[in-house]
Amino acid sequence: MSLKLRGNSSGPRLRLVTTCMAAVSAAGLLAGCGPSDTGLQPAASRQLQARVLEVSEASSKNDPATAIKALAGLEAELAAAQGKGQISEERRQTITTIAAAVRADLEDAVAAAAKAAEDAKSAAGKGKD
Repeated sequence: MSLKLRGNSSGPRLRLVTTCMAAVSAAGLLAGCGPSDTGLQPAASRQLQARVLEVSEASSKNDPATAIKALAGLEAELAAAQGKGQISEERRQTITTIAAAVRADLEDAVAAAAKAAEDAKSAAGKGKD
């Protein structure tokens, strides 16, 4: 599976949509886990799905800071599930790869918003002269 989220030059909002799509992809990976799939136990799957939903909802609301916090929760749940033997190494690696791509995109969105705010502040200051 290959996700290419970085390098999107169409603005922070589109990047957040891309992030949301990545979160939905992660949800799809988790949702496919049933009792016959030993890669992820059902209880862990439900917990991780809830965390993916938090990331997705925050992203869809154009709130990357909250999405990053939710992503940290997903990563903590993932580590806990691994510690309890509720997730296979292969499944953990797949989810971790997606989470890293989502985190990078969210951090880019936060940086772009900060730059836009600084640019607006600078432009407003120049207009007063």
